[in-house]
Amino acid sequence: MATPAWFLDDEPNRRFPVYCRGNVGEIVPDVATPLSASLTTPAFVKGFGDLFGETGAFTDEELAGPAVTGGVFGGYLYFNLSFARAFAFRMPGMRVADIDQQMLGSTGDPPPFRRGPGDRDIRTSARAVVAVTRLMIGRKTPDLDGQRADVLRWVASIEAGPSDEAVLAYAAGFAEQFVGYLRTLLESSMGSGMPSALLDRLCGRAERREPGLLVKAMSGLGTIETARPAMDLWRLGRLVATSPELTVAFDAGVPGLLERLRASGSGDVARFVERFDAFLAEHGHRGPREVELASDTWATAPESALTMVERLRFTSATADPEDASRRLGVERLAARARLRNRTIRPLRPLVERLLDTGARGAARREQAKGTLVLGVSGLRTALFHVADRLVAQGHLPDRTQFFMATLDELPQLLADPRALAAELAERRERYEELNSLVPPFSFEGRLPDPNGWPRRTDLPSGTRPQQFTGIGVSGGTARGRARVITDPADPRGIEPGEVLVAPLTDPAWTPLFLAAAGVVVDVGALQSHAAIVARELGIPAVVSVEHASAWIHDGDELEVDGDRGLVRIVSGPPAPA
Repeated sequence: MATPAWFLDDEPNRRFPVYCRGNVGEIVPDVATPLSASLTTPAFVKGFGDLFGETGAFTDEELAGPAVTGGVFGGYLYFNLSFARAFAFRMPGMRVADIDQQMLGSTGDPPPFRRGPGDRDIRTSARAVVAVTRLMIGRKTPDLDGQRADVLRWVASIEAGPSDEAVLAYAAGFAEQFVGYLRTLLESSMGSGMPSALLDRLCGRAERREPGLLVKAMSGLGTIETARPAMDLWRLGRLVATSPELTVAFDAGVPGLLERLRASGSGDVARFVERFDAFLAEHGHRGPREVELASDTWATAPESALTMVERLRFTSATADPEDASRRLGVERLAARARLRNRTIRPLRPLVERLLDTGARGAARREQAKGTLVLGVSGLRTALFHVADRLVAQGHLPDRTQFFMATLDELPQLLADPRALAAELAERRERYEELNSLVPPFSFEGRLPDPNGWPRRTDLPSGTRPQQFTGIGVSGGTARGRARVITDPADPRGIEPGEVLVAPLTDPAWTPLFLAAAGVVVDVGALQSHAAIVARELGIPAVVSVEHASAWIHDGDELEVDGDRGLVRIVSGPPAPA
């Protein structure tokens, strides 16, 4: 047996051998630290297994196999594409192409689907139809408000400055407690993705007549939770823009800014600090790579949120996202009417129902993810307390080293940090190396040797295209200079009117959308995070533009067509050979 690329790697499933980074790449973009992986990956696998097991579409034997719904390979989290394709094949009315569109967009070139034993079984298909129908019509859906209340109570129960014993107890019970919440997130994702796939097929004629019509009919819902932090940060940016005192403070730079503001205590500054503290109280659990336990949030690293405010203060007052939301809501109703009238009469009730189901699913997906992230943040607070103590005592070089231990090793690390020092240092070196590489977007069977993976700094080979085709996920057109950003905590001076180009996005990127004329993302699909939020904020966006962040350079003049899914380099020097 080949040596795994990472010591926590899973054994690939022989029955369902194709894996991909679609969708999970925007949730877990980097190598998961050992502690985070050993806490969250079991919940992910069990939650997905429970959900599909209840559909009856798979046998107990199939579900018992290794990495059947997904797993860790080369340190990166992968979703089992073969498994999802088999579900689509077994589900009457669905196509494998529907799953590929939802999971992959137009990115990558995955191995073709191969029919396997059990993929055409009348009994499993009938059970799957019943289960999916219940999901689509909203029966037996989890109580998201009740789950949020439960998580808030759990987070509130975490002691300030917890003991080592308490931290171990929190960590040990995390997977069991949160598997239900993760399962809800996955169920909500299906509730938004499946209607979108069916609508894409049913409304093809209307789309050809008016490109982007379906996207317009799904925009401006006003119910997307992950759009709220962006709106609140935009308001903070306007407060800075209209205050000479705050403008001077921000002009002096973000490092040390919050301490300077708190020491001032004057009118505009005091109001800003009060509102910023309220923002952290409500949204502080969010931030870059927010399901990775080792990552900072806006609450643990407030300067990352202030960096967003620093950019948003330059946006125009006419870019008010609430005004955009109201406008989009009106346009959505008009688009729905046109879509309905351009659909053949017998299908009109179904189209209306799918639009409603998809809208409800998108809102539930973002709320379910917010609940999960809130719980992760509570556990992170307890783990940070212990990690920072070990660093202060000189046992660890930094906080990240703490997360190189697994859950099983945590008691030993707390009892005798020196016993694991050499092993943690060795893992850290390998962790950094894998993080510097780009994993395969998909693979079949065994993961290709990481020695052959490209580095993140490598440019794609060949002549740079002048036009790219992706998936238009938020309507309208935009033109402006490109700003390529790889880390939302370092927006590198994005200016109003520029086009944000990114390899992927999570909720921490959302505020930057408001500073941009348009958004282009390497990966994604119609129901990915970037797509949902861009539609809510009214920002033209194209996703699944493969290698866009590598081919496009800062300063290139871009034209983004969110209706047709096209990105064109209007002017700019070609990439060096």
